[in-house]
Formats: sequence, structure tokens, C-alpha cells
Amino acid sequence: MCILVKRTKEGVKALARKKHTAEEIITKLREADVLSGRGQSMVEVCRGLAISEQPYDKWRKEYGGLHVDRAKRFKQMEGGEQSVTEARGESLGR
Repeated sequence: MCILVKRTKEGVKALARKKHTAEEIITKLREADVLSGRGQSMVEVCRGLAISEQPYDKWRKEYGGLHVDRAKRFKQMEGGEQSVTEARGESLGR
């Protein structure tokens, strides 16, 4: 995630970071797939999604192939032993 900065007369203030939910992340990853499928470069895709490449790569590694319903289920079980990787494996039929 990036830190947003606001310049004021008093100086530079750091604004709050944007915390994306699992559903938002999966939606953005699907949008990225569509945009890259249309021939856009990864830089253009990330710019269109208003994120940098670092969170995109991290999200792809963690949430790639995960559906929104699985993400919601994972969110409910977050305190349990199941990891995102295991949830992703289930969604891929492993």
C-alpha cells in the first residue's frame, strides 16, 4: 500500500493508508486480468486500478485464483488454521 501525502502551509502531512478488503482485492485482480488481456502493460493496468505494482504482485501471490465467496469464507475463518493458500487450492479443485 502507498502512503498518501498532503502538502499544507504547515508542511507535509501523511494521510491514512487505504486498507483494501479481500473482496476489493479480488475484484481489482479480475479487472487487471481483463485489462492485461486487452493488451495493456502492467504499468497501465496498475495505474488504472490506482495501485502500484508491489501490492499487485503481493495480492496476485496471495489471492490469485481465489473467488469472492471463498474470500468471504476465509475472512470468517481468519482466526482458524486455514490459510489463503489452502482456500485458493480448494477453489482450484485441488
